Amino acid sequence: MGDFALLVMQNSPAGEFKVTEIGWWCEDTGEDANWEAGIYEDNFSHPYTLLSGESKTNAKGITAGWKRATGLNITISASTNYWIAIQIDDTISTIVTNRGAVVGMQRGAWAGTTTLPTTGSTLDWENSDYGAPIYALYEESSTEPTVSGISNIQGVNTITI
Repeated sequence: MGDFALLVMQNSPAGEFKVTEIGWWCEDTGEDANWEAGIYEDNFSHPYTLLSGESKTNAKGITAGWKRATGLNITISASTNYWIAIQIDDTISTIVTNRGAVVGMQRGAWAGTTTLPTTGSTLDWENSDYGAPIYALYEESSTEPTVSGISNIQGVNTITI
């Protein structure tokens, strides 16, 4: 994977939240590369507008493991579909993530993109029933963080795909 964006659709919880971290699993080692993270509004099951607060500069590093963009402040509305997105610049060797079949999961990809575009409708789109190892960490916007969701971490909520 390189010059490539990977996205998963997720419904936000009830309440007002902000995304503070986006991450993905890198299966292999290899050259360092820049990667970007962001959240898109949904438009009829397709990513549409990139929300303000994306992270444009993140080093992949040369080791396998979770890659994280932290310190984000992306506001999301209650009970709304969003697309969690990462984009990875091209490298000489192939960048690999894991994936698995997930019934009802919405995942997509854009090939040949060197950045997260501000409007998703401008790119060719692939859709798949496979999940992807991408997550968004969120917390309540105006109160102390709470615990709920798929993975419980003290004081925060996690959307895990």
